[in-house]
Amino acid sequence: MSRTAVVTTSWIQCAALVLGLCGPVHSQTPPDLSGVWKLHGPYQPELRTDSGEMPALLPKAAAIYAQRRTARAAGDLTFDAASMTCVSPGMPRLMLLPYPFQIIQRPSQLVVNFQWNNRYRIVELKDQPPIIDDLKYMGNASGHWDGVTLVIKSEAFVPTTLLDASGMPHGDKLQILERYSLEKGGKRLIDEMTFSDPESFGQTWTTRRTYDRLPAGTEITEDVCRERIAKGHPAFELDRWR
Repeated sequence: MSRTAVVTTSWIQCAALVLGLCGPVHSQTPPDLSGVWKLHGPYQPELRTDSGEMPALLPKAAAIYAQRRTARAAGDLTFDAASMTCVSPGMPRLMLLPYPFQIIQRPSQLVVNFQWNNRYRIVELKDQPPIIDDLKYMGNASGHWDGVTLVIKSEAFVPTTLLDASGMPHGDKLQILERYSLEKGGKRLIDEMTFSDPESFGQTWTTRRTYDRLPAGTEITEDVCRERIAKGHPAFELDRWR
């Protein structure tokens, strides 16, 4: 290409940018999710799809779920170790609670500190999950940035955890793909969760949760589940956070 052609091409490109013919230029710098967040809207104990329907449970999982819902309606929570003995609720149940949680964002790692019973979650932002045995209740999580959206894949969950407070089951091959994004000028956090589990669901399904950023300086407080149970209180004081 001649020098004249190069100059002409460069001039056309510059003119296009000035006139806005190339469209807006979007920054791909990852946003800062750090801060304290709390579930937006009323607490919902049962997971449902984006369209408000029950996920397509396979027959065995559907039977287990029906038994647990019947037991819960009768006040029997013996199937729920988190409610009975403060065992970690796991994922995504901790993200469904109305308790506040804190996100600490680093270039290569995301840490989520949950107020409920001082649980925590670690997400490596290198698409390589941490090898930490005592976090299996939360699954092994790894993530990466897709533009301004944080994508997290979690798997290898303890199979005895429940997906929600109503007792929705899952199997050993459960995978949860989350896509986190900010709205309303960074004051609102959206978590789009897609579930895949060939042992429990007939197809993948998606749901969303929305969180509000609490004022700067807000701190999550100490919370000890066993102390509540020892005093005769439930493991989850949900009414307090409504």
